[in-house]
Amino acid sequence: MPTNKVIEEHESCRIVMDMKPSVGISRNKCIVCKGRIMCGISPCPILSSISIDFRENVDNKWSLQGRASGVNVGWEKFPSGSIVPTILDNEYDPSIKFDNIRESIYYKISNIYGPCIEGSHIDRYENELSKIALSQDPIELDVSFSGRPERRFFFSTVERAYANSGPIEALEVFGEPNIPLFFIDILERNMAYEQAIIEAYRNDAEIEYISKLLSMGCFGKTQKFMPSRWAKTTVYSVCSHHMIKNIKKLPIGQQTSLYHHRHLGNDYVVLAFPRAWEFELLERWLPNCIWTMGEDTPLYLHEHETYNGVSDQAMREGGSYYSSRLGVCELLKREGMQSACLVISSANPGSSIPFGSGETRMGVSGAELIDRYDDEGEALEEACSIIGMPKKTLFRNSMLLSQNTLGRWL
Repeated sequence: MPTNKVIEEHESCRIVMDMKPSVGISRNKCIVCKGRIMCGISPCPILSSISIDFRENVDNKWSLQGRASGVNVGWEKFPSGSIVPTILDNEYDPSIKFDNIRESIYYKISNIYGPCIEGSHIDRYENELSKIALSQDPIELDVSFSGRPERRFFFSTVERAYANSGPIEALEVFGEPNIPLFFIDILERNMAYEQAIIEAYRNDAEIEYISKLLSMGCFGKTQKFMPSRWAKTTVYSVCSHHMIKNIKKLPIGQQTSLYHHRHLGNDYVVLAFPRAWEFELLERWLPNCIWTMGEDTPLYLHEHETYNGVSDQAMREGGSYYSSRLGVCELLKREGMQSACLVISSANPGSSIPFGSGETRMGVSGAELIDRYDDEGEALEEACSIIGMPKKTLFRNSMLLSQNTLGRWL
């Protein structure tokens, strides 16, 4: 019996998942874990079973010239694991147009190579890795592999995706890194890493760049390597925590505001209630999404914090919680108000493969105002209508809404 299932179909490619490795694993656990190996099976039996079939042959190479902007510090075997620079092949043609933006992303990912530098060889490439980490812009280089890289795609709910991984043979970086002035100032002032993160964010540095600096141990002499997924979650957490302090100084909104953004095929709804700061992320995973294959009904997951903050480090949702929290802080700053915010994230079949937590932030911060309501119930009705969720289901799964109802009853 065939175990391969087509989970996305596009004009230029189709995305296939081998169901066999994940048979028998509870999908209720999968939506919490999302590749964090909580089941004890490594690599993740879901993320590692995804392949992309292109209509036209896409060759992988033994060597290439490209531009490196990212570095992935592995987490499963940390601190003795590997470091993988992510390199975009110079032959990648961004002018090629596709009907669906997800096709464009898959095409780009297929041109990203990940030469694997094992822990015992990191010192050999210390200078090259330092240049890649410090440069705010992609830096030119040559790379060769000791064998043809494996045509395998690496997806994550936190890190950016890449493909074509294999043992490195040689790496040569050309030119000097573009180091921004604010980073030089950070080093001269010997800032602690949290203060350095905030300073970089204030200077409009990309989250990808800040987390790259943190994961490669660039913030001060005492700062060491950190797995990329931990670094990115740390950056989202520190930046949003800093913003929340400022959000609490803003006037509380006078009405319930409803926002919506459809991003990469998935829906993000933000309800901003006229109350002091609170935050909740409610995830809905419809049947036959990547984590819910074989399910007949949607699965839900939520994380909530009161005015005083989150109490358990958002263990159920991890990076997506902190990235959406930063996104909603950026939205509130744009609106100039303080609110209690409920973010509803709805992953849809055919567009649920993760491209990293940065997409969650963009999905939330990019939400546009639908309307403002004097009646909270009308706002909830419209929110449920947008994403096709029964109102009673929303109340059953939301801590923020159930607490509000209890507060009114008391």
